[in-house]
Amino acid sequence: MTMNKYAELNKEINIVLFIHLHNNIEKIDEAKEYYKDFLALTNVRLQNRDENSIKNFSKYDLGICCMSEIFFESVKCC
Repeated sequence: MTMNKYAELNKEINIVLFIHLHNNIEKIDEAKEYYKDFLALTNVRLQNRDENSIKNFSKYDLGICCMSEIFFESVKCC
């Protein structure tokens, strides 16, 4: 199941898409264009410019990542 479909089927869940802003690896404007279909869903939003994932891990119940060294280095298991 794709994240788009998951978000559509679970409207009660809010999804925040965190991109890699550090060192300008990704940019907000480019992410808005690239993820425009996903961000068009009412329960999906892109992180704010001053919001980063590392400082916000504790605010979320579930994190899904793809090839993220930051996620694996920062999240403590069990």
